[in-house]
Amino acid sequence: MKKLFALLLALSLALPASLVQAATGCNFPTSYHSWSDKTTGDFLTVADVNQRSNCIENLQPFKGSADDVGYAFSAKKSRGSIASPTVITTGDDLLSISGYGYVGATNTYVEAARILLDSTGTISDAANGIGGIIRFSARVAGGNLTEIVNIEKDALSLLPHGTAAGNTGETRFLELAANGVNYIGFKAPDSIAANKIWVLPSADGTSGQLLSTNGASVLSWTAPGGLTREGSNDTEATSISTSTADLSVVSGLSIPVNNGIMIMASFRKTTGAAAGASFGLKLNSTQIIADNPLTDSTNAVENGGIFIWITPHDVSYTTTGVMTAATSTTGPSQLRFSASGVPNATITSVTITGTSGSSSVTIATNFLKVYRLAGT
Repeated sequence: MKKLFALLLALSLALPASLVQAATGCNFPTSYHSWSDKTTGDFLTVADVNQRSNCIENLQPFKGSADDVGYAFSAKKSRGSIASPTVITTGDDLLSISGYGYVGATNTYVEAARILLDSTGTISDAANGIGGIIRFSARVAGGNLTEIVNIEKDALSLLPHGTAAGNTGETRFLELAANGVNYIGFKAPDSIAANKIWVLPSADGTSGQLLSTNGASVLSWTAPGGLTREGSNDTEATSISTSTADLSVVSGLSIPVNNGIMIMASFRKTTGAAAGASFGLKLNSTQIIADNPLTDSTNAVENGGIFIWITPHDVSYTTTGVMTAATSTTGPSQLRFSASGVPNATITSVTITGTSGSSSVTIATNFLKVYRLAGT
């Protein structure tokens, strides 16, 4: 503290008297700001500090100028002596600012908090030949003064405040003062196997997505595990074409090639002089399931449902397994397994196609749902 008082008092030598307040009842001479026995550049002795440190109550330097430069408060440290300085060592304290409080006649003033500026790195005789770190320490009543935060060029570190379980540092975000003093936050576990820094996503995700890791410390927004509905179309599409026609379509998708896909839809046909109503599937613009007959009754109204499961695929597995299940009111239930060529690309659209057995028979699809199985 005496070093700090010395620095403050040295600064006061060049300041007008009105900028340094004397403590009430202090017998500091009115000329304290320009001591007759001191001139600019002189160093204060311990006796000077002891004589006058108790008389400074408030230091308020003011400066008016046309530039953007304010008062600078700096401390310089060397090994050796002031007259013959030698190179400092990494970890040397360059400046310490402490706050003390009077606790009683026995212990008088006890340090409550401290800001410490230290040197770091390899010290060399170069313009950038020194590194720095700022250390913040505080004391819990009844405990020791403990470093709790430090700041270096590339990191801000929260340190444990003790050695017991749960004593790791916390980052807290408080609610508005008008609402109370509650907070939310994060803290480190008591034991960590290795250093780990996660890289956050560069943008927000979509509704319902979760923050997940790729196993290499990079976080991204992904859909939760299990089935996620990627799109749907609940508008009925009809056709009387006797050749393949697009019916229900879900577009605007973005399903990675290595994800499983589940597709469901409803179908129907009107009465007419034909039994066949056939349905198939396109992914993007590729027909991967040809139209297959799902009804077999002439002059009958029929309806049913389609369920299609496509296994995950990638560049090495473009021929993948496809399971199709279908049933109708009068036709046979069907379960088919086939190998189909799936586009080696992000799936952007799913289309149910259909072929009518006669132009007098209307076929239709509706309630098309497309799901993705994340993590497959």
